[in-house]
Amino acid sequence: MEESYPMTGGDGQFSYAKNSNPQAPAELGDQLNSTSCNKGRIYYSNAPNEVGQAYSAQYAKDIGSFLCARAEELAPGGLMNNSNSLGVTMGQFLAQSSMGPHFEDLESSLLDMAKEGIISKDRIDSFNLPIYSPSMEELRTLIQENGCFEIVRLDGQPQKYPTITAMECRAGLEGIFSKHFGSENMDPLFNRCAKIIDGRPLKRNGHTYSIGLFVLLKRKKLEE
Repeated sequence: MEESYPMTGGDGQFSYAKNSNPQAPAELGDQLNSTSCNKGRIYYSNAPNEVGQAYSAQYAKDIGSFLCARAEELAPGGLMNNSNSLGVTMGQFLAQSSMGPHFEDLESSLLDMAKEGIISKDRIDSFNLPIYSPSMEELRTLIQENGCFEIVRLDGQPQKYPTITAMECRAGLEGIFSKHFGSENMDPLFNRCAKIIDGRPLKRNGHTYSIGLFVLLKRKKLEE
């Protein structure tokens, strides 16, 4: 490999924060006095159901655009694989998303900074992470409704990975947070987050378990 592409604090040329296109639902942060505003939270976990539904609707738009764009690039019969984290299982509310705990420390750190007057509470209320994890049934339905691909394989795979550190979280997300809260607040934010994580007793095996969605799709033949 001739070049390496470090993430440089989540703000590098090839970082997730600069190269991901998903959008958070605009209606959740545009009107701070509206009942649809996701006040005091930066994600849809532990939020009212309408917040999760807004995220779900936005994801449907994003994944539809993604599939159409990839369909233009692939010849009929071409394969595409993708992976995602399983958000909820059948029968669960969206607010029970498995991804929620990953962002609780950042949310808590931001709220503490607001209490101390470092950032405004309105800045938190108007911010929502543009990350959504679908259920397997939801993703299957969206792929089928799009109509460009045949599902070759779609299943959940247990994953074990080390507990996420504040440094890893910063590498992936700093660009997103910096754009909204200001670069001058990134050191205080992630330093606080690190203290929360470091002060928490480690799990016995030091690992976190989740379910990953593995998707293998085949481009359908073009209609004549």
